[in-house]
Amino acid sequence: MTIPELDQFLSRAFPFIENYRYSGTADPGSSSHLMNGANLPFEALQLAYLQNEFTGDALVRKEHPEHEGLLIHIHSRFSPVESHSHDFFEMMYVRAGKVVHHIAGEEIPLSAGDFLLIAPGVCHRIDSCGENDIALNFIFSVDYLTPSFLQLISRNQLFYDFFMQRLQDGPAEKTFINVKAGRFTEVLETADKMLCEFFDPDMCSGNMLKCLFPNLLNRLFRAWKENGGDIIPRKNMDEDDMQQIMKYIEANYASASLKEAALRFGYHPDYLSRLIKSRHGITFGSLKHRICIEQAKFLLACTDLTVSQVAEHVGFSNMTFFYELFDRYCGTTPADYRNNIGQVQLQL
Repeated sequence: MTIPELDQFLSRAFPFIENYRYSGTADPGSSSHLMNGANLPFEALQLAYLQNEFTGDALVRKEHPEHEGLLIHIHSRFSPVESHSHDFFEMMYVRAGKVVHHIAGEEIPLSAGDFLLIAPGVCHRIDSCGENDIALNFIFSVDYLTPSFLQLISRNQLFYDFFMQRLQDGPAEKTFINVKAGRFTEVLETADKMLCEFFDPDMCSGNMLKCLFPNLLNRLFRAWKENGGDIIPRKNMDEDDMQQIMKYIEANYASASLKEAALRFGYHPDYLSRLIKSRHGITFGSLKHRICIEQAKFLLACTDLTVSQVAEHVGFSNMTFFYELFDRYCGTTPADYRNNIGQVQLQL
């Protein structure tokens, strides 16, 4: 399924779900499990979707039982969803238009590209939507949060902590997570890939979804951080962290900073500085300068860039400082290093 085909599918699917309702009180005489709204169990909701065949999901689940535990359905447009709760997680993705939620008296307006994850047991309601409002619900039970799934988001402080509080029955500080990701193309592309795999499955779709979902949550965490979300500074560093930090400096030697590295890897800048000093015996700045000078040596030996161009390429606008650092690490000037290196110059 291509993205244009997905667009067409979502539009065609709408007429089959306009009678979708939640009710805050149980209705034992109803033929649809959807009417038993309060604390609706995941199995009953899944069965209801199968019985009503909202978007061909029955075929998906009959042919691909590996989707068990994760359900994606299209949100109904024209009818409001009355106040209800359930014992599974529900994450809405607004793909177009807008949707307004109400949780604990708080109005939460969602626009295209926004995601809202609601915890089990949280009472909420949703205003009716218009013709151009397209939203998808990612529904999954607590059982879906397997150790292997959680391992893939273990560094994701936003979602990992949110899930662990429910698994451990601890005090829940948050009842929902709202991430505005409309400007983050990779987030939206990952979400759309999940929709394509779910609604147009093949023999690999179940495993693809198991990979794509934690990928989506990790990308949402990045978007949340870039939007100014606060993270709790970490207090322990493992060897993998240090290797990743070194790769970050090597890949971004011209612009790398202690503040950016601390934000990327979830440490307080002062704490990260002390850790690097204890592991390498030098400061973050000295470590970065050493990598920059090594790159400058390569450029001097293997390209015809001028010395000022080399300095600019490795992040130095102050030529006096560049010369001082180069002499400190190499014991010579950049020009003398190039003249004495004895290697054939190559065009960059």
